[in-house]
Amino acid sequence: MSNASPHRLRRVDGGAVRASVESLVRATGFWTAVALPFVVLVVVATGGAQRHPVAFSGLLAANLAALVLGRNYDR
Repeated sequence: MSNASPHRLRRVDGGAVRASVESLVRATGFWTAVALPFVVLVVVATGGAQRHPVAFSGLLAANLAALVLGRNYDR
């Protein structure tokens, strides 16, 4: 009979996990940067930018952050 336990933890390659997380962050950033300008247009068209300038500034900052995070997305 074998001494190997079926409940042993598997060793995880940290580099593969990091690459997977980076890819997910890039994809999320890219697609968020694609979608947010449409939200910005709706907010400007409905007058929300004048009524809530701080929230609108946050929306623009989120779009900028998404652009930075989504750069180099290749799929």
